Amino acid sequence: KHRIYPTVNNTVLQQNFDILAGHYRIGMTDNVFPQHHSSSNDEDAHLHTPVRHIVFLRQPMERFVSSILYRAKQFSVNKKETVEDTAKYIKKRIHESRKKNEYVTSIFNYLLTPEQAQTKKEFPRSEQLVEYKTQLAIRNLIHYDAIVGMTERFSESMIILQHVLLPDRFTNDVRKDRMGKMFDEYTANIDDQSSKNESEISSTRQNPSQMGAISTSSVMAELKKDDIFMGEFKEFLKYEQLIVDFALKMHHMQHGLVMEAKKQKAESNII
Repeated sequence: KHRIYPTVNNTVLQQNFDILAGHYRIGMTDNVFPQHHSSSNDEDAHLHTPVRHIVFLRQPMERFVSSILYRAKQFSVNKKETVEDTAKYIKKRIHESRKKNEYVTSIFNYLLTPEQAQTKKEFPRSEQLVEYKTQLAIRNLIHYDAIVGMTERFSESMIILQHVLLPDRFTNDVRKDRMGKMFDEYTANIDDQSSKNESEISSTRQNPSQMGAISTSSVMAELKKDDIFMGEFKEFLKYEQLIVDFALKMHHMQHGLVMEAKKQKAESNII
């Protein structure tokens, strides 16, 4: 099959691409795009690149359960026939991990730079390494000035992306109309979502489950019946939760600024 770009290197990326989408590490493009007014040994060199990072996150409990169901559906990995059996499997898996003092760390695959991921550090306790990487991940969100989207607040996230990606001026009205409609579908229920708290929003879905009766929400409901397990589940996810909680604050701030800018623009047009 003919490939438009047989070899993708830095030059090809610089000259032909405006948006790179996928499961990439933050800071992946540090060495791809030219830096402005910074030396190679500047630890904040990434701040001078013309690249903006867009990060979408999800509440850790729902994300973990959803990942289990996804692997079961797509690859038949530990596939169970009932909600109850699925919950039992998750409880057993987490209990075994906690006996070994393990924590969920998959978020580091995306929020640590390639260089940070390769760094070897020794700590007296394994948990200290997780704590250290958590601090790096939070620092990266700030230093890379990441645009933060939240799955549970998808409409708000689209408002932010619309502000970032769509210019105020268009080459023609047709283009303006088409680009506007692309976001309208996802931002229609923004007022309904903004009035809800985090627990209410985390239980809503933007798309129907493809798992039938065994869905993330049904498995979560079953797990929540066991108070002792839920304490263990929270401990298992606590470092990812720290990162997501911080990112959520960034999301709220960014959405608030965008809405304030929209308000000011509307008022100026009236005047």
